[in-house]
Amino acid sequence: MTGTTLEKGQSGLPTPDSTHSYWHREPSAVLLGHRTTEKLPPTADVIVVGSGITGAFAARELANEGRNVLLLEAREACWGATGRNGGHCQPMVYGSKPSIARFELGTYDFLKDFIARNKIPCDWHTVGGVHGIFDDDVLAAVEEIIERLKTSHPDLADKAILVKDERGRRALRVPQACAAVYQPHAAKLWPYKLVAWVLESLLREFPDTFNMQTNTPVEYLQHSDDRWIVHTRRGQVAAKDVLLASNAYTSCLLPKMTGIITPVRAQIVGLTPPTGDVPLEHTHVWARGRNENYLIQRDGDGILILGGERYAASGAEEGIWDDGSVNADVGRKLRHELGKSLKLRGPGHEERNQLDAQYEWTGIMGYVNDGHPWVGRVPTEFGDMQSLAPRVERNITDNQPTTQSQQPICKHHQTSGVVMDWSTFRLEKALSRPQTPSPLRPAASPPPTTAIDAAQSIHNGEQDHSLPLPLHRNTADNNPDIPFKFNKENETVIAEILKRYPEQYKKAAVMPLLDLGQRQHGFTSISVMNEVARLLEMPPMRVYEVASFYTMYNRNPVGKFFVQACTTTPCQLGGCGSDVIVKAIKEHLGIKQGETTADGLFTFIEVECLGACVNAPMIQINDDYYEDLTPETVVDLLKALKASAGEASAAAKVPKPGPLTGRDTCENSKGQTNLLDEPWGVEKTRSDL
Repeated sequence: MTGTTLEKGQSGLPTPDSTHSYWHREPSAVLLGHRTTEKLPPTADVIVVGSGITGAFAARELANEGRNVLLLEAREACWGATGRNGGHCQPMVYGSKPSIARFELGTYDFLKDFIARNKIPCDWHTVGGVHGIFDDDVLAAVEEIIERLKTSHPDLADKAILVKDERGRRALRVPQACAAVYQPHAAKLWPYKLVAWVLESLLREFPDTFNMQTNTPVEYLQHSDDRWIVHTRRGQVAAKDVLLASNAYTSCLLPKMTGIITPVRAQIVGLTPPTGDVPLEHTHVWARGRNENYLIQRDGDGILILGGERYAASGAEEGIWDDGSVNADVGRKLRHELGKSLKLRGPGHEERNQLDAQYEWTGIMGYVNDGHPWVGRVPTEFGDMQSLAPRVERNITDNQPTTQSQQPICKHHQTSGVVMDWSTFRLEKALSRPQTPSPLRPAASPPPTTAIDAAQSIHNGEQDHSLPLPLHRNTADNNPDIPFKFNKENETVIAEILKRYPEQYKKAAVMPLLDLGQRQHGFTSISVMNEVARLLEMPPMRVYEVASFYTMYNRNPVGKFFVQACTTTPCQLGGCGSDVIVKAIKEHLGIKQGETTADGLFTFIEVECLGACVNAPMIQINDDYYEDLTPETVVDLLKALKASAGEASAAAKVPKPGPLTGRDTCENSKGQTNLLDEPWGVEKTRSDL
């Protein structure tokens, strides 16, 4: 059950008395208060919880497949985030990796064609989008991204155009900005009317198999035998599958997802344009500080729909799931924002410092800490409430145990506007086998959502503080688009390694395979990890967890000689102490912790205990330990290693690994007293055992 009290960051049920959205001015007469049947049906094939764009399009797919679908909505149809957003539909071309950019472009084209083909009266207008840039550091980052698109992904280059000249900025209505990016694939629309059309068409086309019940909040989920029982205030319904299209409210029904999908309240105003204004030709997005603002102008009444400025509120509205009120500080900032960011009025007219708001409302967004959507079977550890099914092993093969299919399905998309790919996602895939969304780490702050926001956070030095340390960030050297395959020699080694493990436990070979991949590739890149996950049939996140936990796996390129200095207590106390050794390394190489020398030979880091405490202080270089160090011996060692990599490598005398004081192992001044025999060979034991 969901319980009688909420944890910090957990969502409650949608508030019955919400603020009045501009988009709800003309509610559908068919949908308002709609209940297909007076009473809830006792059973359904699939129950969809939520009637926003996710729930509506999912129900459409399911109904077209012949499923018996019950859609439950806590309030009126499409009364949540889809009916409360800014009215944008725009893929993020330059702010996403190319594969995602193409995916979003495909979604944009699907929606555009879907609306045109069905003649849906939702005020869709393709107008192009302007992203104003007001920070020189952000501009530098965007310039680099745009140039990379031109050289590496020319098919995307003309879909994100950088404009820096004054005339161009004036034409785009952002003369105050230092630059702007223009994306021709951008539209404005009335999102509620799009979803309302989909729901109305379902009621018309599937009167016997599609049932929609508004004002019927789901209070909790219960599992019984091979069915889910969905509890509402109006009764219970049983179904084999439950699809949670509940976005920010997901943690209300799945409490263990508290802090994973976090409710964040957004605020939007409908501003009266100033006298003498010239209608805007494009949609607009821009960032100032940590705030990201987004604007469209409605045709007809000319209302300026502006959202953003949530950082004007204490706590940035994070963890708030009540859309029944507005924040006065956010509203004040929104009223004062446009005059300093855009040119609204014609020549000879100064911009007004404040505009009047005819409409003001809030909506609840769902944020996840790594920015990735949750689509697929809910992992058992997150759906494991008191009333849920017994815990089972997760597996990504097609042959699932029957208890696995009893987990509810979660569909959460963190998006801008209404861009989601309904043309490629098919519900039978989600209903037949579990997906593998990434386990997420709770964090207070959601991630950047546009290239401008992301670039600004990086250049402001926020990158390491706003997101968990193990989060992967794509670079030119380390991204999933760089292919990696084991060579023939290592394929033979892998076959020998896997013979040591029963087939059902082959994922236990993850560590030796990661090591092998690192030795071949030079470091454990995201592509190496993905290939290991593929070979061992493991969820990629399970491989990422191993690679990010052990310092032996280098997740970024390192130098030819990877110097790791132990700085834990025994090494600090032993001999001259590790602090002196670290100081000597840094001064001799001229680099700091985590850096690589300009010649690419040396990378230096400090690490936890390496298990050679009796020979402290010590360092590890590649696979070798060097022990009993002094500042002089460590500098001599570094010089010898550098010489061994140069033209006179044959003459270089690199010290033998081990103690550098003359002793062989860890014996005292009287010499060795035990372990005098030669060590046994590899993987051999004594003959008498």
